[in-house]
Amino acid sequence: MAALFLLFKKCVINYRPILIDGRLKASYPSSTKLLVLSVMPTSIMQLNDRMKSSVLKTCVLASFSAFSAFMVVARLLLGMHWLTDIIGGALISASLVLMYRFLRF
Repeated sequence: MAALFLLFKKCVINYRPILIDGRLKASYPSSTKLLVLSVMPTSIMQLNDRMKSSVLKTCVLASFSAFSAFMVVARLLLGMHWLTDIIGGALISASLVLMYRFLRF
């Protein structure tokens, strides 16, 4: 994930729809989405395997899922990223999560 983050900071594909500190900054893929949508699903996988209490497990998994959804929608509504940036971050994250899942077993 860190290597991809650095790659996309060097190879700018798209700029944010708003100026930050008076400058255009790289926007694709959304690094927040990349981080949240990579860490949360892998955390859910680990918690699913390790937690015994089904009630607690359900609450924690629901809160992780809600947080992930909130982060995706919030960045779009705040105008920090284009929709394509968020979709790109989600697709890259999904591939990282699938690779993690495959290598984990």
